[in-house]
Amino acid sequence: GCGASCPVVQAVSGPDALEPDEAGTLKASLNQQSDQPGTHTWNFGDRSTGSGLLADPSYSSTGRYSNRFQASNEGGSDADTISVRVVEPPQPASVTSINATPNPVDEGETVRFSSNVQGDSPVSYSWNFGDGSSAMSQSPTHTYEEPGQYTARLRASNNVGEDTRTVTVRVNRVLPEV
Repeated sequence: GCGASCPVVQAVSGPDALEPDEAGTLKASLNQQSDQPGTHTWNFGDRSTGSGLLADPSYSSTGRYSNRFQASNEGGSDADTISVRVVEPPQPASVTSINATPNPVDEGETVRFSSNVQGDSPVSYSWNFGDGSSAMSQSPTHTYEEPGQYTARLRASNNVGEDTRTVTVRVNRVLPEV
């Protein structure tokens, strides 16, 4: 070996995961080198490079990137690698549409509610039909017993957020046959 003058990479550290375009700090630590000057270079696994003991790479695409650090001087060189996963950011629940069919409806007739909700699973659904009744399913049915106008509200939620949207249901009185 080259003895005390060789650089030895003791550790490289950094985040396990990043989101696209989020910078993460990578850090390399070395043995107490002799006073020989040296170079410290990074290869970030996406064709980009850096230098120094600290680096702040960011990645535009999801995937796994192998970050290689190398320390070199006249006595020799040493290297170590750290892997970073780039993952999509969490998506909060978002209600993109809500429907009631049929609408308007006659009193005593069943209404089918539906929604389009986006976001990370699992998503929970909480419906309030505006007449004191509620449901927890994705596409419930409900029957209004009294004529009038009701505001049905859907609250969709997941572990990173929630969203609410309403639909107005008009319930017509059924006239008795003459």
